[in-house]
Amino acid sequence: QGPGTYTFTASMKRGKQLRWVAHVTDDKNYAQFELDGEYYYRILVTNGKSKELVKKKHGVAMQPVGATLQVTLSPAGIVQRIQASGAWTVLDSWMGTALDEGRFGFMIRGRDEVNLSGFSFVGSE
Repeated sequence: QGPGTYTFTASMKRGKQLRWVAHVTDDKNYAQFELDGEYYYRILVTNGKSKELVKKKHGVAMQPVGATLQVTLSPAGIVQRIQASGAWTVLDSWMGTALDEGRFGFMIRGRDEVNLSGFSFVGSE
C-alpha cells in the first residue's frame, strides 16, 4: 500500500515470533520487525544482510505471542504502537527519510502460522 496507518491484531498459532515488514523494495532490502513473548526487535536487511538495530523488552503480557499493533508509515519515518490495557503505547519510533517507500506485509517462516484479525489501513495524503 504505502504511507498510512496499518492496525491489526495478530497472534502466533504456531511459532514463537510475530514478524512484519515495511519499506520492502525487494526480497533483499527491507525493514523487519519482530515480537516475541518478551522482546521487540527492529532489523534492517540491506542486500540480504541483516543488522539488528533495536532489541528491547516490550512489557506486554502475551500468552500465546500476540498483540494489537499500529504501524504508521510516513515520509518522516515509521512509528510502531502496541495496545496495552486499552491504551496505545509507542513501541518504537524510527525517524528517517524514505522509510514509507516500498511495501508492507507479514513474514511467515517455515511451519509458523499466524492468526490475523481486525486488519485495517488508513492511507495518508
